[in-house]
Amino acid sequence: MRFFFAHLVLDSDRRELRRGSELIPVQPQVFDLLLYLVQNRERVVGKDDLITAIWGGRIVSESTLTSRINAARKAIGDSGDSQALIRTIARKGLRFVGAVQTQSGDSEPTGQSPKSESPTSVAPAISLGPGKLGWRLPGVLTAVLAAILLYLVAPLPGTTGGSSRTVEPPKAISFAPAKSLAVAVLPFKNLSPDGEQEFFADGMTEEITSTLGRIPDLHVVARTSAFQFKGQNKDIQAIAKSLHATHLIEGSIRKLDDRIRITAQLIEADKGVQVWSDSYDRQVANTFALQEDIAQAIAAALRVPLGLAPGESLVSNRNIDPQSYEQFLRAKRLRQGRGLTELPESIALLEQVTARNPNFAPAWAQLALAYQLVPFIPFAKEYETISVDEKRRTADKWLPKSEKAAKLAIQLDPRLAEGYTALGGTLSFRGRFVEAEGLLIKALTLDPLSPVTLHYYNNLLGAVGRVEESLAIKQRLLRMEPFVFSYNGGIRDLLWINGQTESLITSLKASRSAIDLAYLARIYWWQGHHEEALAALNAILPESYHGEMVGDATRLLRASLTDTATPSRLPQLGRRLDFVYVHAGAPERALQLFADNVAAGFSPPNLMIGLWIPTYAPVRKTERFKSFARNAGLVQYWRAKGWPTFCQPTTSEDFVCR
Repeated sequence: MRFFFAHLVLDSDRRELRRGSELIPVQPQVFDLLLYLVQNRERVVGKDDLITAIWGGRIVSESTLTSRINAARKAIGDSGDSQALIRTIARKGLRFVGAVQTQSGDSEPTGQSPKSESPTSVAPAISLGPGKLGWRLPGVLTAVLAAILLYLVAPLPGTTGGSSRTVEPPKAISFAPAKSLAVAVLPFKNLSPDGEQEFFADGMTEEITSTLGRIPDLHVVARTSAFQFKGQNKDIQAIAKSLHATHLIEGSIRKLDDRIRITAQLIEADKGVQVWSDSYDRQVANTFALQEDIAQAIAAALRVPLGLAPGESLVSNRNIDPQSYEQFLRAKRLRQGRGLTELPESIALLEQVTARNPNFAPAWAQLALAYQLVPFIPFAKEYETISVDEKRRTADKWLPKSEKAAKLAIQLDPRLAEGYTALGGTLSFRGRFVEAEGLLIKALTLDPLSPVTLHYYNNLLGAVGRVEESLAIKQRLLRMEPFVFSYNGGIRDLLWINGQTESLITSLKASRSAIDLAYLARIYWWQGHHEEALAALNAILPESYHGEMVGDATRLLRASLTDTATPSRLPQLGRRLDFVYVHAGAPERALQLFADNVAAGFSPPNLMIGLWIPTYAPVRKTERFKSFARNAGLVQYWRAKGWPTFCQPTTSEDFVCR
């Protein structure tokens, strides 16, 4: 289809903009935006429409959107002052107001577009290409992500402004974006004579990955999962397929004294061909400039604009000496790659780094992320038996430290996404969901594909009952990071809540782990398949759970078929087996562990997702659940952001859940 206006021809098939015989160069997103405005010229196009259609629901900054609109105007000889073709409608959006004729194939130009080109018939739902990670966005998530810009400009809690906000759902999507790029950075090989420099090679890999992630139009995936292939001599195409990447970056690092040499290459995965390669030999003191040079070279090779304002750089934090930076890389790798056991060493290193370099924002952000994980250490050891007092002592010691470090990181660098992520995560553990959501959304505007931020945001949405949106983000995250075990937390609950029960059962039966067998028993018993549920419990090794929990659960379930136990007679079963309380006639007892966590001031949102599974329907109808929801911060969130489908207000002070 060709569109004729103002002596210009916009060809959607050839993706060309011409003035006579002159081909006007236009960036892909600018072309997409212009085409979308022309195709929808009969109506005002809002910001959420543009974000949904052009960016596929990705979170984009206000400056990025404005720059694309300005570029579209410039390409067709328009401007923000004249607005002869693209007009801004105050507080509404944009509309293409130029006279347009259309031509399809060899037909003559006409003033009316054919019916087949109407907005609702081109693409009823958006299907993202490989570069967009191949997932389909349900309408509710699209609306949420499209609303993020509105959220950021609306008054924050505690400030002046309206007491509520309403977000209009996106209109029908009429544009399928062109195939985009998805880049994964494989671990760089350590060629240094000193084997102890392995951490430096891993750390530099992560830093280059993070730098690339700051380029708005470049999708960097598998930031952690790529380390799954460290040291493996596997086929490039197989690796790319596993990581859902269109391009791979690999290379090597050699560090000797105060010199560093990096060799890197960019490979187009499906063809297995090298797109770009280069070598860099610099002093260690110039590490940040080296990261910037590599990222810019890769962006240029992929023809992706950097999206930087005048004077901006991809690497803005450089206030650190070389020795401290090496410690920072080691500490970051310890926190990210080796679980909770190495957390104390990571914290000790980061505290040394921040003491010597108090203005280095990334170290404060990493320290905040490390502090907030400390309360999980006793959870990992004896989660089911820790007292409320012990949990409270640990949380009250470390979470305020995390909050303080995160705020300092934000103060030092307002463009550092990790600072907002860390603070949002810490506040979510405290049940301050309204504040936490605002911080996580801010982090996603700065780094839309940050796995940690998506993980925290997914958990928050699930905890407050926005389970459809939570599942959509969770599935996207798992596609981005297929080999990070911790990101699987909550997926069973979300699949069951969202009606994907049979596929979940198939997966659980194939796994046979203790956790999955307990979950399988939970579903089977709820479905009335009692013998299958008992068989699943009997298949669990006794040592998998504390004490006699599995045996007690089995006995209670058998007894519940003929008799109802009283709460005083029920043993402790733990979170994995708490569904037995519901069937034993004591639904309120199933809330005990959740209530203890809230009382301790440390309630991980990923655990709270389980409140919305079908098993908990009787629990949600109790007065104790209503009291819990108030204490946990859920009601405060619902009153500020809207009620979930599970709960609705009945009066100004009361509510009911199902």
